[in-house]
Amino acid sequence: MARLFGEELHLDWIIFHDVLVTSRVYVRTVCPIRYEWVKDLLPKLHEIDVYELSSVAREEVTDEEMAQWEKKEAAKRQAATGDAAKKLEKRNDESSITEARARYLERKQHRLQRKGT
Repeated sequence: MARLFGEELHLDWIIFHDVLVTSRVYVRTVCPIRYEWVKDLLPKLHEIDVYELSSVAREEVTDEEMAQWEKKEAAKRQAATGDAAKKLEKRNDESSITEARARYLERKQHRLQRKGT
């Protein structure tokens, strides 16, 4: 398997099959291409509809779709904030603290009894 990393300056064209996106973008299953191999095809590339060729590619997101997505995300954040506040309130409730203290003391007593035996 040939590695093309570090050879970027010598490559004018590549064909790839996979794209991996992390904090950086990587292409896998790559084949280097010479310009003379594709120069006759270049004018035709502008006629190709990549959205028809790819099941992943998608046309640009409309402003309406973006607004709907932002509204949905804001609702999620609001719900998460409310849930977190309720959990925090319940956790800091006096009865919850008393119950937690009792469980801790019970476990501590149990450990001391096991050590003494």
